[in-house]
Amino acid sequence: MEPSLKDGDCVFIFKAAYGIKHPLKNKYIFRWARPKSGDIIVYRKDGHFTVKRCLGISEEPIEFSKKLGYNYDYSMKVSGKDISLTAVQFRNLGGMSDEEQVRVPAGYVLALGDNLKESHDSRDYGFVLVDGIYGKVFIWKK
Repeated sequence: MEPSLKDGDCVFIFKAAYGIKHPLKNKYIFRWARPKSGDIIVYRKDGHFTVKRCLGISEEPIEFSKKLGYNYDYSMKVSGKDISLTAVQFRNLGGMSDEEQVRVPAGYVLALGDNLKESHDSRDYGFVLVDGIYGKVFIWKK
């Protein structure tokens, strides 16, 4: 998440930012908000807590286009931001043809790291389940 989150920074996870979860199930009992584009969220991926920025929210359109470049074959536009993708990342996000538009599935978000060249994020493993989000992250710089 560099440059937003650096070594030595402290994070506060507001677990009730989006609602109250059942203590034994990974589902909300009562929800008063949903993640918004730009929120920094924490969720579990492969047994590890992961901090990323929510860039695409449920039902938001993602536009794909073919691109001529050295390492990246495609680009996607979401929330007004252009992001380069490899062919594998393109397929992981549901891209099937060179130029098309898909939507973030209902109940999911697109979570990306701020350092796009180094980040392992939704481009690599797909969309993140909203019910799997532990909370909203606030960063306290030292």
